[in-house]
Amino acid sequence: MTQHTIYQVIQEIENTNNFNELWLCGFKNLKSCICDYFHDVEEWSSHDIESEVIEIKVFGSAYLENEHKIIIRASPNYYDQAAFSDVCVKMDESEQDDYLTDNGFCYAKLQLQI
Repeated sequence: MTQHTIYQVIQEIENTNNFNELWLCGFKNLKSCICDYFHDVEEWSSHDIESEVIEIKVFGSAYLENEHKIIIRASPNYYDQAAFSDVCVKMDESEQDDYLTDNGFCYAKLQLQI
């Protein structure tokens, strides 16, 4: 998804009669989050980030193969209701210094999984 495509998706969401604010907010913040990640973690220049085509797959849900058999959702329309799961991600100890964490945990409303 390129910068141009992100803006197209935002316009499509805004032009939908029943758009969801969380969905719209997620796409509006997507570009800055991508830039921050590649600049801070991968140490790319702004020029490198802007000239790179970055593929992003957006899913409405995911099934976790663990003992709890949990389904997480990020959908503005799941049976006519918005469904955005709250998630907590446990970081690998070797990566904890690369991200803002709470003793190795990251918390967020699931909007997009990158």
